[in-house]
Amino acid sequence: MADLSNLESLTINDNQIGSISALGGLALSYLDVHNNQIQSVYALSGMTNLYDLTLYGNQIASISALSDVENLAYLDVSDNDISSIAALTSLTQLYSVDLRGNDLNDQAYDQHLQTILDNNPGVSLKYDPGP
Repeated sequence: MADLSNLESLTINDNQIGSISALGGLALSYLDVHNNQIQSVYALSGMTNLYDLTLYGNQIASISALSDVENLAYLDVSDNDISSIAALTSLTQLYSVDLRGNDLNDQAYDQHLQTILDNNPGVSLKYDPGP
């Protein structure tokens, strides 16, 4: 993917993609890979240009790699297998986050959702009601 170093926007949704590891190191600002079979977002760690990320309808269990995607504003990880959203508590540029369709843990409801709201004034935060 080295020859794609100037690529800023990529949409590859509704396929059977199982890995996005080849995207690591790209300077993407927009990525839409919804409705695939992605399990890991580790390749997105450190993508400081990434602003808009759509990952709904995959098999993602952990979003910890997103903790340093500091310019992330739009995030849709609905309909995945995510339980912890601790990684999102360090982000301060969030504008819209969709967490619906995930089985969030108690800590998400007890602490992390409020921290996300506090750190991102005006954020639109969508999630299913807690247990």
